[in-house]
Amino acid sequence: MTSDADTGDVVATLKITGHGDHQMRGLVTIGRDPRADEGATLEVDGDPLVSKSHLCLDIDQGDVTITDLGSSNGTYLHHGAGETAVPSDRWVPVPAGAEIGRASCRERV
Repeated sequence: MTSDADTGDVVATLKITGHGDHQMRGLVTIGRDPRADEGATLEVDGDPLVSKSHLCLDIDQGDVTITDLGSSNGTYLHHGAGETAVPSDRWVPVPAGAEIGRASCRERV
């Protein structure tokens, strides 16, 4: 995580396999054709195993949490302690450096 020099806001860098690096803050909905009532969206095309609106990250004051948005193929955290399925009924913390797996693609936070 870094701090935006202009605003002082804490941002996270998402490194998405095949889709580059993205500096993000606040709510971020990720999917093939993401829709969000609030916050930013990040489209990840070309992977049929990724749902239209697959997962949502909340990047707030240096903390990152995640929830699955009822995706067809699930969302998983890969970290030092192993692999954890991300539930769709609550937000869970994302450890720094963890990889978020969804279908055949992973992001590193």
